[in-house]
Amino acid sequence: MEIMRVLLGSLASTDSAGIAAGSMVSEETIAEATRPLADARWGHTVDGRWIHWQAVEDHPAGVQFDAFTAHSHHSALPAWTFWGGGACTLRWALHFSTYAPASVLQDVALEVAQEPVTARTRRMNTLSRTDIRAQPTRRASPARGR
Repeated sequence: MEIMRVLLGSLASTDSAGIAAGSMVSEETIAEATRPLADARWGHTVDGRWIHWQAVEDHPAGVQFDAFTAHSHHSALPAWTFWGGGACTLRWALHFSTYAPASVLQDVALEVAQEPVTARTRRMNTLSRTDIRAQPTRRASPARGR
């Protein structure tokens, strides 16, 4: 699936120290991450804690940002969800934590905004995993001798 190639390529080219350190979400991060959606004329709505971006016309894809999760420092919920599918069925979703780099989110947003991803997902193995959670991992503390 092309969206996975874009995600993995973006992660590979992003500074790993920057990913490990993470950064909290700001208005600038949201604007940078969603710039491709605005450029593609996607509309957005604010509904309580959620900001939704919806593709134009019959492009079955969207993005959701959870502001509450983004400001909860230890939440296990995803702050960002990119999704696509048919008219009535979700076929794939990518979930990202609060600490996902804006550059990675922007690369995924650009791919989702450019063309329908659902046409390419039909080639996917139905047993493939459709949910990727990109979240920082905790580093193990070094073992201390006695």
